[in-house]
Amino acid sequence: MCVMPSVSSVAINSSVLSARQASCRTIFLTKCWKIIREWGGGCIGVSPMCGEALLDPKLLPRIEAITSSGLATCFCTNGLALHKIDLDRLVRSGVSPVYVSTAPMDAQSLALIYRVHDFDHLIEGIVGLLSARRRLQSNLRVEIHFRSHLPKRDVLRRPVFRERIWPLLTDVERQCIQVQIVAYDSWGGMIKPADLPGRMRLALPSRLRRRPCNRLFQPMVMYDGQVRLCACRFGPSNVADDRDALVIGNVREASLHSILDGTRARELRRSFIRGTMPVICRDCAHYEPC
Repeated sequence: MCVMPSVSSVAINSSVLSARQASCRTIFLTKCWKIIREWGGGCIGVSPMCGEALLDPKLLPRIEAITSSGLATCFCTNGLALHKIDLDRLVRSGVSPVYVSTAPMDAQSLALIYRVHDFDHLIEGIVGLLSARRRLQSNLRVEIHFRSHLPKRDVLRRPVFRERIWPLLTDVERQCIQVQIVAYDSWGGMIKPADLPGRMRLALPSRLRRRPCNRLFQPMVMYDGQVRLCACRFGPSNVADDRDALVIGNVREASLHSILDGTRARELRRSFIRGTMPVICRDCAHYEPC
């Protein structure tokens, strides 16, 4: 089980996040940890649903609090802010794995796909993380996932990657390198085919959905305590009903166990069998039948 205590990177860096919202994190995270331990352990992912985990100024103490409780934790990052944090502390924190989602390693590809011009800092951060891992003799696993408009052979031949990153990866990490060209999520229709360069293509959603989606067993706990039955889907901001359809409770009002095993969760899963699943689920490219 992976429970994701999501914190919007936008909220963290603005006045939107109130003191009350910030203080409630400890309350609901403690409740999450307790029930996860009772269920025999698991992983708490600290990546926001969308946004960047490294923009959370309390990411490192949050990770340390989770790992010190005996639970595993992981997060995904685009790597652009790795050079700004204490990488030795991150390596020592016990987090594993760290997933780095990036473009083929040249400045032009990063600007094309991620629309940022900060290639030198990206490489500085990734090399710094891998070097700290080696120096501290840590078992931290770092997986690199490329979002690419180029075939895998061309991605792996990029000079910066071959000369600076590849030598620092373990054999297992080299085997786990992913290069995604097709099957991109449209985020509920917000991303169009014209938005993707080169060979990149959107996923074709499955039309046959008579079994509950596996992602309905991968819940997310939001920063305000709301529990979403699915950790990877929300609709456009002007479709409130679609976005809220997957919210099944709040850990400030009920236990996580009672929420995940409650009537609302069961009805949402059964809705796939009946053909009455929420609108946001009907064309979701992430559908995975149980």
